[in-house]
Order: sequence, then structure tokens, then C-alpha cells
Amino acid sequence: MRDMLTEGIDPAEQRLQDKLKLKARLENTFRGTADAWFDFRSRAWAKSTQKQVRDYLDKDLLPVLGKRPLAAITTLELAAFTRRLEERGAPDVAKKARQWLASIFSFAREWMG
Repeated sequence: MRDMLTEGIDPAEQRLQDKLKLKARLENTFRGTADAWFDFRSRAWAKSTQKQVRDYLDKDLLPVLGKRPLAAITTLELAAFTRRLEERGAPDVAKKARQWLASIFSFAREWMG
């Protein structure tokens, strides 16, 4: 924060602008929200966890949900989606997908307030 003040940047204003930019990004699509969630959460993860989550996002979640408006995605749709993962013989992926979906939507609610 001191560096920001030294550069003539108001930290409170910067946080507000960052939040507004993120909110605009989140409101558009599941992909924008998932990417913002990944950027935020992955800082605390080991590199191997980052890779695993990114791979599952790119392979399983984003191709199906990525272009959908976040507000249009229903609980029933997500249940059907994770059921299809289980039916293809990937129960562990389905379990992780449920956890990540819950976290992504929670992240969106927090930032979209």
C-alpha cells in the first residue's frame, strides 16, 4: 500500500476499481468467473494442484459451461453435468467438479455481492 501511495495511487480507489473490473468480467460467462476464481485460488496451491485443476477446468467444465451466462446456469443443470462425469467412469472427477463448482459460484456471489 505504501508503494501505491508513493506512486500517487489511492489504495481504496484501486481496490474499488479492481472489484468493478472483476465484477464486469464475472457477470458475463462461467468461463470468466472460473478463470477469475482460478487466478485467485491458485496462488495458495502447489504447482501440481494448479495443473490438475486447470486441466479439469479446460477438459471438463469449460467446454460444457464456459460460454454460458453465469446467471443462467441452474442447479439441475450442474447435477446432470456431474452425473455425466460419473457415468463416463470418472467418479473422482465428478466429486472434484462438484467441489470446484460450489467454490466458483461462492466466489462469484462474494464478488458480485
